[in-house]
Amino acid sequence: MTRVVTGGLAICTALAVSLAAQALPQGGTQIPLREGLTIVRAYRNTSGDFEAITTVTHVDATNVTIALSTDEQADPCRDRAAQSGQHRSSGLRMVLRDDLEHAHALWQEFAPCPSTPETHAGSTAIGVSASVLRELNAKGETTLNATTSAAGMVSGVLTRIEHGVVPLSVIVNDEPIELKAVHARWQSNVGAREYWILDDVANPLVLRGTYNGNPFLEVVKLSYPLDGTTAAARIERALGREGRTTFYGIYFEVGSDRIKAESETALAGIAKVLLQNPSWTLAVEGHTDNIGGESYNLKLSKRRAAAVTQALISRYRVDGRRLQSSGYGASQPKDTNDTIQGRARNRRVELVKKGR
Repeated sequence: MTRVVTGGLAICTALAVSLAAQALPQGGTQIPLREGLTIVRAYRNTSGDFEAITTVTHVDATNVTIALSTDEQADPCRDRAAQSGQHRSSGLRMVLRDDLEHAHALWQEFAPCPSTPETHAGSTAIGVSASVLRELNAKGETTLNATTSAAGMVSGVLTRIEHGVVPLSVIVNDEPIELKAVHARWQSNVGAREYWILDDVANPLVLRGTYNGNPFLEVVKLSYPLDGTTAAARIERALGREGRTTFYGIYFEVGSDRIKAESETALAGIAKVLLQNPSWTLAVEGHTDNIGGESYNLKLSKRRAAAVTQALISRYRVDGRRLQSSGYGASQPKDTNDTIQGRARNRRVELVKKGR
């Protein structure tokens, strides 16, 4: 059976910084495992950067349900989803709470187009277990079984490479944040990998993975609902004080202006802000990375900004006279286009409050 993998082996201002710091729980490194947590992994192929979006859709006392959607060019789920009238999902997993605490197996693969959540008892899906991280921190070594494209599930040993934590910059709730990661080498009879694991026993996500020095898994964005602070409130505050805010949570299919279902939280927040501030008008700006050429990216950024504007008008009944769209292609980068993380930060939508 064809499998989908979450990694690529198979398939602005002081205020902004302050708001970003407030987005993390006390301690600065935790990413809470809660409904709505969204993890975006990017990988590169000959056509450009593709993204896999993993979303925690349900959390209770016994299990956690995780949905995966991908940027595959030949999407096996889209037609099936269209026929059923449902949003497409390239994968669906259920992970037991007990496995999140004790399992020493990392099963990162998702079966495509599921009708019910897939389960693999004794394994985790998007990170290692609390037990694995505790043993790495206490002993510097632990056992870990992991799925591979060549040999399926393989046993191995995970050994910590560096004594201290390693900073990894990831976009968290629309702002770059340095997360603290444990860097470890996984050795098995089919070769070695390196993993960077979030140093948080409550949610030890795998943030990066390499094989022979080549990345196969790169988490570039994370977002989650905030306690006591709605998305709309954060948008309103930024626009009111700075007149501009950046969105990384509006997702498009690769090379397209088609908006993904995972974008609805961001769109609803924008619409709510406009409803609460009837005198405001906004410019919707599209920005891209530099893959594909100047003319191509300029056109794509304009189409994407127009798609966001149209979605706000048609789905949220925003008055079109209050919105104008424009695209800038790759001409206004926020970061380098030489890395997959930098390109992810350059692919964005910005809102600008007019008439300040």
